[in-house]
Amino acid sequence: MGSVFFYFFFISSFLKVREAAAWEEVTCTIISSDVGSYRGSEGGTVYAPEIEYEYEYAGRTWRSDKVRFFGMRSSNRTSHANFVARFPEGSAAVCYVNPANPSEAVLDRGYSASMFFGLIPLVFVGVGVGGMTYAVRGMRNAKGKDFSPVFKGSEQDRGSMGRLTGEAVPGLPAVDEADFQESRLKPSQTALATCLAMVGVSIFWNGLVSVFVTIAARSWMDGDPEYFLTFFIIPFVLVGIGLIGGVFYFLLALFNPRPDVTVSARAIQLGEKLRIKWIVNGRTGRMEWVRISLEGTESATYRVGTRSTTDTSNFLSETLFESSDRFAMAEGNLEVTIPADTMHSFEAHNNKITWELRFHGKISTWPDVKQSYPITVLPRKIA
Repeated sequence: MGSVFFYFFFISSFLKVREAAAWEEVTCTIISSDVGSYRGSEGGTVYAPEIEYEYEYAGRTWRSDKVRFFGMRSSNRTSHANFVARFPEGSAAVCYVNPANPSEAVLDRGYSASMFFGLIPLVFVGVGVGGMTYAVRGMRNAKGKDFSPVFKGSEQDRGSMGRLTGEAVPGLPAVDEADFQESRLKPSQTALATCLAMVGVSIFWNGLVSVFVTIAARSWMDGDPEYFLTFFIIPFVLVGIGLIGGVFYFLLALFNPRPDVTVSARAIQLGEKLRIKWIVNGRTGRMEWVRISLEGTESATYRVGTRSTTDTSNFLSETLFESSDRFAMAEGNLEVTIPADTMHSFEAHNNKITWELRFHGKISTWPDVKQSYPITVLPRKIA
């Protein structure tokens, strides 16, 4: 319903304004001009401009009372009176006529401050999308993630691996034979994906805000400033500027050195040793220091009233390597034992345990090199 209202209250008017940019300018005569008053939904009085005009087009005389594409009634009579004063009765004015349908015309084909209220349904769209996302995740967890087998393979495979519990355990991630071999790790999110996501968000946000910035700017240029709209959009403009800054930040990060991390296995049991090798491609001399750490994170989701809250905390944060030596930063290897007294990887409906290797390279006056590489930690072998 939020999407439907958003379309009719904002998108349709926005598209109509874009379409009217190609309509023909025609001289019209103002027949009547006044500020109409109406009873509001809460008992007060609201106002709106009421202007009727006549124009000649295609050899015929036409009449219209269309003032704007988005006419929101409001309690501010002064703003409507100022607008009506521009079109006194009997005066000549310019109206815009649809060549494909001459009976359709409008006095003001530009954006109006009242269009801003057409964005309100987006709140309901956000709530609906959030609710559906939460519901879908819940169904996925209930259908499979909580009771997935540790190893997807035959019984013979289970016996030959000799590393698994051999039984389906609730919450354990599914693994296969390739997870127990030397593997090159993939980052949880690449710099390019992050940059593209930021570009998309920035374009969407600033595209909407620019409409109302234009309206506010025109109102000041016309000598009839929209004070409320001007001050209201300032925080949105600041957010937009921050998003643009974020785009440039992540764009610069695309030119960072790129770590290539290889491990002896993507899946490893508690108490076992994990061998890690890394090679950094690019200008490693730009980095002041490099830190590689092993992180174990626990997430718990719970409800507080009608809201769902997720708390996240690290139960393990161990620095495996830290150096400012140029050659050691560019390439190296190490071995780490996964602490046997910690928790293995786990994912249930409201709880989650994740493990990852983190690579952090410090670059002065430039975005740092930051990559996270998920790994799977399994329970200790049951004798």
